[in-house]
Amino acid sequence: MEKNKIISPPPVAKKISHKTKMHGNVLSDDYFWLREKERPEVLKLLEDENNYLNEVLKDHQELNNKIYNEMKSKMVEDDISVPYFKKNYYYYSRDEKQKQYKVYCRKNKTNEKEEILLNINDLVKEGEFISLGGMSVAPNQKLMAFGLDQTGDEKYTLQIKNLETNKLLSDQIENTDGNIEWMSDNLRFIYTTLDKDLRPKFVWLHKLGNRTDQDQLLYTEKDPTYFVSINQTEDEKFILINTNNNVSSEVYFINNDHSSLVKLNLISKRKQGLEYQVGHHDDSFYILTNDNHMNFRIAKVKVQNPQKKFWKTFKKGSNKILLEDFLFFQNFMVTQIRLEGNLELEIYNFKDKKTHRVKFDEDSHDILLKDNNEFTTENLRIYYNSLKSPTTVYDYNTKLKKLQLLKRKEVPGYNPDLYLTKKVFASSFDQTKIPLHLIYRKDLKLGDNPLYLLGYGSYGNSYDPYFSSPIFSLLDRGFVLAIAQVRGGQEMGRSWYENGKLLKKKNTFKDFIASAEFLIKNNYASKNKLVISGASAGGLLVGAAMTMRPDLFKIVIAKVPFVDTLNTMLDSNLPLTTIEYDEWGNPNQKKYFDYIKSYSPYDNIKNIAYPHLFATAGFSDPRVTYWEPAKFVQKIREMKSNDHLAVLYTNMGAGHSGASGRYNQIKEKALEYTFIFKMLEQ
Repeated sequence: MEKNKIISPPPVAKKISHKTKMHGNVLSDDYFWLREKERPEVLKLLEDENNYLNEVLKDHQELNNKIYNEMKSKMVEDDISVPYFKKNYYYYSRDEKQKQYKVYCRKNKTNEKEEILLNINDLVKEGEFISLGGMSVAPNQKLMAFGLDQTGDEKYTLQIKNLETNKLLSDQIENTDGNIEWMSDNLRFIYTTLDKDLRPKFVWLHKLGNRTDQDQLLYTEKDPTYFVSINQTEDEKFILINTNNNVSSEVYFINNDHSSLVKLNLISKRKQGLEYQVGHHDDSFYILTNDNHMNFRIAKVKVQNPQKKFWKTFKKGSNKILLEDFLFFQNFMVTQIRLEGNLELEIYNFKDKKTHRVKFDEDSHDILLKDNNEFTTENLRIYYNSLKSPTTVYDYNTKLKKLQLLKRKEVPGYNPDLYLTKKVFASSFDQTKIPLHLIYRKDLKLGDNPLYLLGYGSYGNSYDPYFSSPIFSLLDRGFVLAIAQVRGGQEMGRSWYENGKLLKKKNTFKDFIASAEFLIKNNYASKNKLVISGASAGGLLVGAAMTMRPDLFKIVIAKVPFVDTLNTMLDSNLPLTTIEYDEWGNPNQKKYFDYIKSYSPYDNIKNIAYPHLFATAGFSDPRVTYWEPAKFVQKIREMKSNDHLAVLYTNMGAGHSGASGRYNQIKEKALEYTFIFKMLEQ
């Protein structure tokens, strides 16, 4: 087959002139009309794009099937999770062979008879999307609330199940964020609904059996740059209402008792730049806040007078240690910290007032604290993994300071001894050292090999090295995989985030480009075989890198990419726009308009040669709308001066996270990898 010869030409969207005037600039966008979701031409274009991708890859269908089966072979298809204990029951989930979704179960500690709480497979039709929101069992363990999103638009419908009769109650609440918090009387719960722009805005109190129009409105967020969430303290004494934008917080608490009066109590008024989150222990609130240190401190205050003027330092802020999160138990507190880029856990004992850290064998790893539902326990449940260590579940005994292995995820056919991991540092344009985490086969001869480079770098979200079994379909074919921890995350402390946002956002892109150059220079990759990949804001990262240095990359994988940055930030009616002003800047102000315009990938496409492009979209995605990658692909095709391919895959029945079923997820991953291998042959 001749180079890039495809039987069918790529789909071409018609051009309709659309101009936006702002700050003396005229933005011309001939594909603006693609946001008209109900137009038949839009649906046809997206379907034609999917058909075109199939046409591009049809001569590699055998490889696609082989990669899919490889990924599937590394799954234990009939697996079971480690149970966690809560109020006389052991809760767990199961995977069943050939079933896409989990079955959620429990057993009473006395009779050990399995009860099926929820079988997601029974709630979805084959091939359709489904997402489970917060699944919450009432304090008496007799009722369970759960939220379902069946389109991918992140609007969840809440339902209540009687666990004694196995029947659904008549209570059904639509347009929620999927989460509830039960009151201690087992009759009432608190939930959040969305406004017309899909922002969590309203907090309600519902009593079982009542109509929703009888629900009590507890809180309305009036500032469009803030959003609302709810959570319960670990001891179940308080329900917290958190209102946040990207840089500021305000928290209210509700006494979770049998009182008929539900009253909101403010902890501290919002102030631009003041972030805080709240935990509770004994008679005090603990406040994780950045009020006097960029890397946060922990303050302590009596519940009766929680105002900021009474906050007293419990743990000081540190230039070396970032305090990220905390979790409370009856006898100890866990603080999640970052030290020299590594994620660590610090245990404070309330009785002897001593602190120690949990020790792990690998410096570079990922840690998740979940299923910690027993307040009186001395054990901490930890989910640990790294680039070459599959997810391992531990109970850490805080008294004995010992890890007890409960389960290591089985990955059939995987041998960790075949692979090497390392951490190296690239120098960015300003000599800042950028951490890079690498994994590749020990028998790989470095130099002329392909490399798959990942990055994110936004919102202060750290990109920790994690285990992913599909990547071994790349590694076993001679790839190196690298994760670049660029500025915009907070792997190296809070300043790492502050120096990769707003008018410093280009540091993120330059760090990523410098990382790629380092990997080529040091023989970890061939320049002609460099693949970069990012999702959402990480899609903006690879889109910006592609338009800034198109000569540097062979293939760009842009998943649900935020590439139409300027147009999106100019549209305050989109769900996340106003909330995002503190991350990217408000382009209604000229300095931010000019700066965003200077890097927005869609606005910086020129008539030059570009790498091969594989972009994805979710038709129901409320976070990064489908038209961003659709427009980007069209404009790249229109402007590029070479014969490299630009393709778009849209999941027509899903949202931001793509396919929901576990088999469908690896099908999408196999499609991406097949495109990579085909383009590397060119």
